This record gives sequence, C-alpha cells and structure tokens, in this order.
Amino acid sequence: MTRLPERLSCECRKALPSDERTPIHPAAHKGFSHGAVVYAGGRPDYPSALLSWLRTALLLSGNSVAADLGAGTGKFTRLLMQTGAQVVAVEPVEAMRAQLIQGVPGIRALPGTADATTLNSGSVNAVTCAQAFHWFATREVLEEIHRVLAPQGKLGLVWNVRDESCDWVAGTPRQVIIDRTLSVSFIAALPDAEKAVVTRQLQTLIDTHPQLKDRSEITFPYRTHAYHCARI
Repeated sequence: MTRLPERLSCECRKALPSDERTPIHPAAHKGFSHGAVVYAGGRPDYPSALLSWLRTALLLSGNSVAADLGAGTGKFTRLLMQTGAQVVAVEPVEAMRAQLIQGVPGIRALPGTADATTLNSGSVNAVTCAQAFHWFATREVLEEIHRVLAPQGKLGLVWNVRDESCDWVAGTPRQVIIDRTLSVSFIAALPDAEKAVVTRQLQTLIDTHPQLKDRSEITFPYRTHAYHCARI
C-alpha cells in the first residue's frame, strides 16, 4: 500500500452542485445497496487500540467535531464516538445509511458524497475514511476534505486488511467466512445464482481445510493500517 504524504496541500472550493458530483462507483452502489445487512454482520470491527491513535494523531476529544466519510453501517463511526468528539457520518448509499442510523442511535447521518459532503467550510477538526478511501481517491475529494477541515485539521485513513501470513487466508481468492465474502461489493452485486455458487465453494473450503474443518469457531486474522495527514 502506498503511504500518503504527511500533509495535504489543496485549494479550497465550494461544494459541488448535485449535477457535477462524481457518481458513486457502480460496484459500490449496487453491491452495498444489496448487501448492507450482511455487511453489518460480516465485516470485522476495528481494534480498540485505534482509540489512542484517534486521540493522539487526530487529536480528537470532547471539544472536537469529526466527519466519517463513507461511514457505511457505522462500524468505525461507533469507535469515533468513543473519543467524545461530536461525530457526523456521511454515507451516500441509502441502505447502508439505514443500517447506520439503526445501529448508532442519535447519529447525525448525511446522504452526501465524498466530493460533496454538504458540510460547512472549516467545520470539522478531523475527517476519517475507514475501509472507504479507495472508492473515491480523487483530487476533487481531497479538495472537499481540505474545504471542510478547520486549519490544522486532520485526515485519517484506515483499512482492515487480510493477514496473509496465515496460509489458508493467503491461499483463498476470496474472503472465506461466508458473511464476510457476501459483503464484498462485487460479490454482493452478483445474481443470486452466482452468489450461491460462491457460497458453496466457500463451504467446501471450510469443510475440507485442516485449519477450518470441524471448528465451531473460526478466527479470521486481520491487520489494521492507519495513516494521517494534516491540513495546511
């Protein structure tokens, strides 16, 4: 994974009008719309150790305002709220946003996109993108993030990635826990018959691999990568 520069340097601009916004990636929109409930149950949570990073690298506290872009069903949003910061979630996919509102009572959830958040200029101390930035990593989005951040505000990027030091993870072309697999956008977007084929293949793997068969519980190993930048 390419490490991002320590600081962002983009000119401020107004939020794009609706007819100029970059459309949501079709695989993300279709897959996450169809798989929102599975996503909520199948994706891993984020480690509590990130709380220290949020407080020290992103300087989040009870006096802060944070925006979670591409918030999905709210898995990272819940961790953000533990910092005491005032949190606003931005999630354009309606089905994901519905799961977010249900799972994080009282959250302010906006239907904006990453390049048109509808947030006021300079209104947040930190912007986070967890498991999402790869969907909208464009200059337009960086300019929008720069616009909504207060001076010296922080951008935090987080991904949970498969730990392929475990041989059955490295040797599998798809996630092997069925709910996790079906939450992948391009798999969630498949016709039902094709998803059934994927499910059967995964079940065969679970039933036959020596580290997986006859196990009542399976631990899926992940590593969490976190990066931060500052607005200048």
